[in-house]
Amino acid sequence: MKTYRIFLASSAELQTERVAFVAFIHDYNKELKKYNFQLEVDWWEDMDDHVNNDRKQNDYNEALKNSHFLVMFFWTKVGKYTREEFELGRQLYAETGLPYIYCYEKICLPEQEQISKKEFLTYLNKPNQEQFQTPFTDFTKVKELYRKNFQRLLDDKNNIIITPNNQPANLLSPNGVS
Repeated sequence: MKTYRIFLASSAELQTERVAFVAFIHDYNKELKKYNFQLEVDWWEDMDDHVNNDRKQNDYNEALKNSHFLVMFFWTKVGKYTREEFELGRQLYAETGLPYIYCYEKICLPEQEQISKKEFLTYLNKPNQEQFQTPFTDFTKVKELYRKNFQRLLDDKNNIIITPNNQPANLLSPNGVS
């Protein structure tokens, strides 16, 4: 079975949404079995927290480099590590066409917005490079949109995911040969 990796980026303030997203992917994998693949989420709560010789964020960045998808949530702020992960994802996408990046903004009151969020929204909307975040108040919308976007990448006839360069990724057949 082929595994496609999702790197989940967000600050600690969105723990409830991260847990809900991981639960959603767990349930969604039951539907994806018919394609002979699964999705696996890498998120910082589930990663090894041993001390290393440089900075811990580098371990998370390595996981992101091996991901097919980057899903980012932000709300009142965009933490420096979440921003770093987004920028690395953009760099990797420019170089390789992966990861696909999905950016979801939980709506907050204007007075709750911190400077880091305002700066990030300005960054997303650079002239001639504008990107769009998907706003949400109800997390059900995120699940529905992610499922819809993911389904767009599937080729039902051949049980493959269409990659950014329009070349299909090979999935193993049920007996394990490509």
